[in-house]
Amino acid sequence: MSSTWDTLTDSQEFFDAYMSYMGNKSGGTWNLLQQDSQTRWWDTAGQSVYLEQQGQNVLIMIATDETIISAALPAFS
Repeated sequence: MSSTWDTLTDSQEFFDAYMSYMGNKSGGTWNLLQQDSQTRWWDTAGQSVYLEQQGQNVLIMIATDETIISAALPAFS
């Protein structure tokens, strides 16, 4: 899912809310493959979730494993 928000503040609020959601969903047990100020990537058996904020845009990718996300990411750069 790729979304564009009205303001940078709106996109940051959504990014932060999705990080909280993932924290609750994973119970802190998922592997965190990538973490920086604009990107999070979680992985567990059978599911991988990628979250990225670039300005007013937020990208969420959900797949069965990190290989699929890695292959698809270049299409969203």
